[in-house]
Amino acid sequence: MTPETARISGIKAETVKYGQKIRYGEYEITLLSAGHIAGSAQFDIQNGMSLGYTGDFKTQDCILFKGAEPIHCDELVIEATFGKPEFSFPSREDLYEEMGNWVKLNHSKGRIILLGGYATGKAQELTKFVNEYCSLTPLVHPKIKKVNDACVEMGVNLGEYFEFSSREGREIARDAFVALLPPSMISFTAMDAMRLQYGREVVSASATGWAGVFTRSKAFPLSDHADYGQLLNYVKQAEPKKVYTVHGFKKEFARSLRREGFDARPLEKSKKSDLASFL
Repeated sequence: MTPETARISGIKAETVKYGQKIRYGEYEITLLSAGHIAGSAQFDIQNGMSLGYTGDFKTQDCILFKGAEPIHCDELVIEATFGKPEFSFPSREDLYEEMGNWVKLNHSKGRIILLGGYATGKAQELTKFVNEYCSLTPLVHPKIKKVNDACVEMGVNLGEYFEFSSREGREIARDAFVALLPPSMISFTAMDAMRLQYGREVVSASATGWAGVFTRSKAFPLSDHADYGQLLNYVKQAEPKKVYTVHGFKKEFARSLRREGFDARPLEKSKKSDLASFL
């Protein structure tokens, strides 16, 4: 895994930097950025034929890093989390502007703003976003701070952030503030508790590619995954002879690819566990 993934996960493993080639038996493997979260990687596997494995990825640049570059390969294994045409995300810049306007408007009215995002991945982008687009310092949940600290140690610039219980956090919380929380912690009960504790109106929103699908409250379609258009363009640029789709809408995306002239099918679960038997 990449050094970033090892540091964030706490797993002891052999680490490989982006672009570095390693040998695994008869295979030559190169890890490339997946543009998903800090440290996420695609795998370019060579052995006469070439296999590309995207893992979770997006090709859209974000405030923290560049999007993934397609791997030109004979066979491609690609995630299809949002593999249906109705999933089409706005540009990052347009979304940052929309989110920033919402945050600044509520902050100007003296409200507490709760933003929900996964502690690993989404919360780091939100931390940077609040600093750069809102000119505010967010308060963060301990789970988020732990991952943020790991990313900063690896050289990722997130801007300022403080935990609620810190001296700086308590000072910021004397006025209207922005708080970053795991999505599961944002509820009407939590909002009521904050309203009573701080004596301020509380508003909330989540950042997720499932905005408008599985969300009833306010949500922004900020996703760490490729939307349908990005998925399709990736395959076209990779020019594989065969495509295997995994996760999400893998069957639907495989059908779409076949209509585009690709030899594509969803990859089902298998008892095969080694690279040689898969290839």
